[in-house]
Amino acid sequence: MRQVGRPLKLVHRIPFSSTTESLGATSVDLERLTRKSIEREAALDFIQEPIRTDLKYNWSHAHSTPKLVKVHGGEMFDTFYNPMPHGYKITYTARNEDFFALRWGVPSFILAHVAQNSQPYVGGYFIGSETYIPAKDYFTAVEAPVDWQWAFARQWLFYKLWGRLLYNPATPDQVFQNDFTMRYGQKGKDLLQAFSLASSTQLRLASLFDSRWDFTLYGEGFVALIGDSTQYIFVDALINQPTLDPDYVSVKDYVQKNLARSFEKEKVTPPVLIQMLERDSQKALRLVKGIDTKNNASLMYEVADVKTWANLGLHLAEKLKGAVALQTYRTKGGKENQQKAVAHLQKALGYWDEVIKITRPIYKDMPLTHYNGSSHDRNDNNLFHWALIKSEVARDFEIAKEATVLHMK
Repeated sequence: MRQVGRPLKLVHRIPFSSTTESLGATSVDLERLTRKSIEREAALDFIQEPIRTDLKYNWSHAHSTPKLVKVHGGEMFDTFYNPMPHGYKITYTARNEDFFALRWGVPSFILAHVAQNSQPYVGGYFIGSETYIPAKDYFTAVEAPVDWQWAFARQWLFYKLWGRLLYNPATPDQVFQNDFTMRYGQKGKDLLQAFSLASSTQLRLASLFDSRWDFTLYGEGFVALIGDSTQYIFVDALINQPTLDPDYVSVKDYVQKNLARSFEKEKVTPPVLIQMLERDSQKALRLVKGIDTKNNASLMYEVADVKTWANLGLHLAEKLKGAVALQTYRTKGGKENQQKAVAHLQKALGYWDEVIKITRPIYKDMPLTHYNGSSHDRNDNNLFHWALIKSEVARDFEIAKEATVLHMK
C-alpha cells in the first residue's frame, strides 16, 4: 500500500479473531489490542484519515432490532469509543441475510437506527449481503414484462430507503410514497404504508429468534440453522430459542414466569407480539385488498409481496399462540392446552398454505446458500420455496399431538 505513492482509504473490519476460527471473539482485552493496532495504522503516512473501523451490526442479521446487541463474535464493549477516537471512526455493516425474494421497506426502523447511531465517533454504514449477490434475477417466474432486469432493481425500495435516510434522516415518507405513485399511479398510493406494516414481520421474527452468523437465520423463509442442518423453525425451536432483542421474551421464559406471575410489563411478551403481528398484518392486507394488478406484472409482485409478508406475520402469530399453549401443557398439564396448541398450529399451517398459494405461481425455486448449513462443501440441491418445506411446517401440530406433560406443579 505504501508503494502506491498516494494516501489510501482503509476499512478495517473488527473485531480481531483471537483464535484460529473465523467466528470472532469479543472481550475488553481484545478490544484494547485492536484499538492500539488501528491507531498505529492511522499514524502511517500513507493512510488517509479517518480509517473506517467496521463491525457487523447484530452479527449477520441487522434487520432485527435497531439496538446494538452484539457484533461478530458476541457483545461489544465501549473500548473503541471511550475515550473518543482520533484517526478512525466506527462504521456499521447492516447485513441482510434474511430476505432476497420478498421486497422490504420499513422507514421507521432505519430512522431508529440513525437516531441510535449518530454519535461523533460513527462514520456511517455499509449495507448489503454476503450470501446473496443482487445481480441475476433468479426469482421471477412470470413471463409478462416487468420493470427490472437485475435483481437489485426488484428491491428498489430497500436501497432507496437505506440510501436516502442515511444521507438525510429528515427525508419524509412522502418522498418514497411518491415513487410508488410515479410507478403505479393511484393504485400505488398505500403501498409504502402496506410494506412498512407487513415487512415488519422480518424485524419481529429476527428480534424474537436469536441468531449469529449468516446461515443461522433466513427470515423470509422462517428457516434457521438448527444443530447442523438448515430447516424450518419448528415449534420446539421457537419455544426454546433465546431472543436477540433483550426487550423480547421467549416462549419458554414467558410460560415459566407467567406461571409464577412474575414478568415485566414493558417487555414484548408473546401475547404482545401476537397482537402487534395481527394488527399490522391485517391492516396491510386491507390496504392492498382492492388493488387491481391485471396487466401490470410489476405491480402484481409488489402487492403479492405485501400479502406474503402479512400472511407470514399471521402465521407467526398463530404459531406463537400454539407454542405458548404447548409449553403451558408440558409444564402445567390440562388437555385443553394441548388441544389449543394443535388448533393454533393447524391454523398457522393454513396461513402457510396461503403463502404458497400467493408465491408458487410467481416465484421460482430459488438457490439458497443457507442450505449449506455447517458444511463448506458445494450443495447443488440448495433450492428454497415456501412450498418445498410445507411438510416441515405441518410437523408442528404432530409434535403438539404427541406432546406429554413434563412435570406438574
